[in-house]
Amino acid sequence: DTARGVFNFLVHHIPWYGPLYVDFQALERDLGRLHDALSIVERGLKENSRYGPLWFEAFKLCENLDMQEKNLNLPRTIFTND
Repeated sequence: DTARGVFNFLVHHIPWYGPLYVDFQALERDLGRLHDALSIVERGLKENSRYGPLWFEAFKLCENLDMQEKNLNLPRTIFTND
């Protein structure tokens, strides 16, 4: 809870710093909170869409969520614009 509070404080005050979001999502991911981790990555991408490591984290999280939910056609991972 303390670490989450610190990360929220930092994200609020320096939202443009991409590595912060990577570390914050890693905390949530390691706690098994994949949806929360993906939400953090999405927030980071809204602030800094050019930070490449966030895109890789988003891809890995989507893949993990698809596999966890046994969506073997990977609907989150493979985005199609139909």
